[in-house]
Amino acid sequence: MKKILFLIFIIPFVVAAQKPIKPSMPKAEKALREGKFDEAKAIIDATVESEKYASNAKAWYLKGLIYAGIDTTTNTAYKSLIADPFPDAKAAFEKAYSLDKDKGSYVNGPNGFPMLTDQVNAYMAQKYFDSA
Repeated sequence: MKKILFLIFIIPFVVAAQKPIKPSMPKAEKALREGKFDEAKAIIDATVESEKYASNAKAWYLKGLIYAGIDTTTNTAYKSLIADPFPDAKAAFEKAYSLDKDKGSYVNGPNGFPMLTDQVNAYMAQKYFDSA
């Protein structure tokens, strides 16, 4: 009887503790840097679906990086997040480019300085080459 009462009181707290994911590019970028692709994917999906970031080139570029990271990772738990992330990554990169063709940088490097798009593209190309 005590266990049942305990569960009755605990279940509402557990349900209330589940917060919806809020759009945030810095949190998505931080999760990507830490290699937490599941967290990064959830945050960036919520971010690009929000009205505030729907037309933000950096948000779409970050989505492309996260999905490309999922595609090139060797961790099977992250690979199972999406069946084929490459087309989604490619579409996100194309959307970022179409929104802001003149931008030279979308993400910051580990030291906090902006990384040029060409640097990121070269890095991702090497990752795909190495995984093939």
